[in-house]
Amino acid sequence: MRPVRYAMIGCGEHALRSHALPAQKIRGLTLVGVCDPNETSLDVFVGALDHAVIPMSEEEALGDPNIDAVVIASPDRFHAGSLLRAVQAGKHVLCEKPLDVEFDELEQFKTSLIEADSRGLVVTSCHPRRMDPPYMWIQFMIPMLRHRFGSVLSISLDFSYHRPSKVGLHKGLLIDHINHELDTVNFLLGYNPTWMRQVCDSETHYQAVGCRQDGVMLIFEGTRRLNEITYPEFVRIRFERGDIWCDCNYGVVTINDHDTGELETNETLMPCTDYETRFLRVMQNFVDTIRGEGSNYLSPRDLIDNTSIGVTLSEQPLWDPHDLLH
Repeated sequence: MRPVRYAMIGCGEHALRSHALPAQKIRGLTLVGVCDPNETSLDVFVGALDHAVIPMSEEEALGDPNIDAVVIASPDRFHAGSLLRAVQAGKHVLCEKPLDVEFDELEQFKTSLIEADSRGLVVTSCHPRRMDPPYMWIQFMIPMLRHRFGSVLSISLDFSYHRPSKVGLHKGLLIDHINHELDTVNFLLGYNPTWMRQVCDSETHYQAVGCRQDGVMLIFEGTRRLNEITYPEFVRIRFERGDIWCDCNYGVVTINDHDTGELETNETLMPCTDYETRFLRVMQNFVDTIRGEGSNYLSPRDLIDNTSIGVTLSEQPLWDPHDLLH
């Protein structure tokens, strides 16, 4: 079977570190074309690869019958248009999140997914927490923690990132990141209809709260204000009789038994975040799904919900498509 040949649309640092470099380790996947109007970014990107690629325009990549797939890693505002054009050109697509940023383009985005499905094309995105060792460990542990402490009452997800290198790339931190938080909850607990309310949103800080139909409360928060380039991520899950707090970056776990007052902190129980592994697994899933050797780790419902919540809350305070508050 010949390798899946793909082009990269958008050649910034994230495209290089999170997609192109990990993908070089995957047998059966070959980067052949790169598209970016910024020649400096393109030169840096091409210089970091272990093989020659062809610079081309997006139009040329989508029109090339020898290119099977594209990874869309351009600035957010271009994602929806590139996704639609790629599907219409018959390409499999991995599109960075968010897949759309404009409320009036949501129906077009959904149309792209419907057309892709009708043509047998793979459309996926990048939610690497599903592939990250600490989050996989938390998912594995939840049934045992439920048995010990009772039902899940709430889940809190919190992160801090470094200050953005460029101002104005995003409409706000919420639309850029709440898709990760929502997807993480669905990964850990399974899908459930949810309402969410924006508390605050700026380029460097967002907060949102909500509740699932099963009664689990959601608290999401994050900042981009660190001086160092680091990515701490925290998870707290509150049960009826206890809670667990996880520092995913360093693999530190604290389990609090509310019945006994016992507080257990462990630095070896949970694996820490492995950025190379989680992005490698995302790209591996993409090629496996294209070749029929695996299934897409994200369903169309995941893609629609993860996108729609951020787009909606960036323009209005409440997201409640299932009328859970009425």
